[in-house]
Amino acid sequence: GVHTAVVHGARAYYMYWPISNAIGWYGMLWSASMYLDRGTIVTPYIYLYSTTLHRPVELPRRSDMPRLHVALLHAIAMRVHVLLALDLVLVLASVAAAADAVPISFAYYSYSYVDPASTVQSRRAPISRLRVQSSSLSQEDKSTEIKPPIPTSTPWRSLGAQAAFATPLFPKEQPLSIPTNVTGVDLLLPDFDVLFSRIAEISPLSKQILEGSKMRGFADLDMVPDTLTWKTVEKNAKRLVHEVDRIDNFEGHHTPLIRLRSRLEGPELDRGGRFSSLLTDQEYRSKWDPNCAVIHEMYLAEDMNDIQLVMGGAFGTCIRFGLGYCQTKKNIVSPREQLTLCGLQEFPCRLQDGSKSTASIVWGVELEDDQNHLFPPGERLIRSRSHIFSNAIVPTGKDTFDCEYVLQLEIGNFPEWLARPVLITICKDLFRYAQKHYDLTGELAS
Repeated sequence: GVHTAVVHGARAYYMYWPISNAIGWYGMLWSASMYLDRGTIVTPYIYLYSTTLHRPVELPRRSDMPRLHVALLHAIAMRVHVLLALDLVLVLASVAAAADAVPISFAYYSYSYVDPASTVQSRRAPISRLRVQSSSLSQEDKSTEIKPPIPTSTPWRSLGAQAAFATPLFPKEQPLSIPTNVTGVDLLLPDFDVLFSRIAEISPLSKQILEGSKMRGFADLDMVPDTLTWKTVEKNAKRLVHEVDRIDNFEGHHTPLIRLRSRLEGPELDRGGRFSSLLTDQEYRSKWDPNCAVIHEMYLAEDMNDIQLVMGGAFGTCIRFGLGYCQTKKNIVSPREQLTLCGLQEFPCRLQDGSKSTASIVWGVELEDDQNHLFPPGERLIRSRSHIFSNAIVPTGKDTFDCEYVLQLEIGNFPEWLARPVLITICKDLFRYAQKHYDLTGELAS
């Protein structure tokens, strides 16, 4: 809490320094003019210690010093006093905002700290209690550069499977939201501690990234036991997708949680971004998913720094965040639709030879029914739900990387025993397409 208050105090000082500086110069000129006109000296100290607190104090002019010199000296004193007073007010107001839930506005955002009730004590409470709202600044005034997160002093650790899946993903009390690129539309944010704890529990490769351990991909997973009980469906080291596991009826949902592992070859540049395009770009998606009729990103974060501010430094750098809509084709069954919140996190890492590289986590969760107003206009279809999705990418060489893809997709009003093989087949097709169309130029081939 103290660290957060100091950081916000420094931010307040930095953002409001031009204003306080301007006021200081104004006070300097005003004080000089007052002296030159009437021999009146005006400084905060005289107001503070004088018995006449509400009017200027008349002091005798010094005959041994030119009037202009005296005026300049008092003007400089006035400017220093104004700057010190304003800076002190800004820093103290920011500390109060962090400690006592007193709101304070900065140049780009308005923050306020609240104390929501929670069934699980958050270890990142000063960050997770942060509410972000849009200011009146235009989009052009806001920075488009994503600021890197402040590194955390201690490694992040999962809440554990029991706590992660017992805690609501979207808090009902004091929910957080951010503005989007569409005026008047805000996106509800999940509790990122809960979200990434869930991802870490179902994906050991993601856990390897999140906890900042030495990243060696699948080579290290044999030494780390699974926290969940998986059933092996396929395992063959010679295949592109060399392992497929599942957990039936995971968390009471009538659909399996499936996990696929694959070793891929492809250029190092923007692996996470290009893999996420396979999922969200209509052209690429249609190449491996024949059932997809429509998919597009409806709403994107207006400023990615909003997301980074809420996440803090524990979850890498969020370089992509938004809400996507997906609709399947009508074939044997009627079409389905989804409304999924998705993101892409990047984490710096090093290869075994010591060279720098980047690991990534692509993730997604289905929005709850209280956000159905975000659906596009038109007749509503049967709802499918991605209860959780993640794809971890860990580099193992300059042109090789390991992928762990985990998905629990509930196809609305469709038998689970029929959905299971269909989902596994489609996910395998995704990896076949990804491997076939990664080339060494850093682009996906058409």
